[in-house]
Amino acid sequence: MAVFDSNVVVISLPTIVNDLKTSTFDALWVLMGYILVLAVLLLAIGTIGDVYGRVRLYNLGLQCSPLAVFSVQCH
Repeated sequence: MAVFDSNVVVISLPTIVNDLKTSTFDALWVLMGYILVLAVLLLAIGTIGDVYGRVRLYNLGLQCSPLAVFSVQCH
């Protein structure tokens, strides 16, 4: 899943560069920042999953995901 998320950002980089009229170097900073945040969150969520249970955390994520998508689409 992490590789898929990173690929989504890589594929969207040309559009980000064109829309924001920025350099490729700046866009790579966006990519590296995204990957860094993703790695930190993976470690933190893994620890929370160990404490509270992986199935419970997975179910919570499945319930929150549609709400997050809906809230982003409403703006």
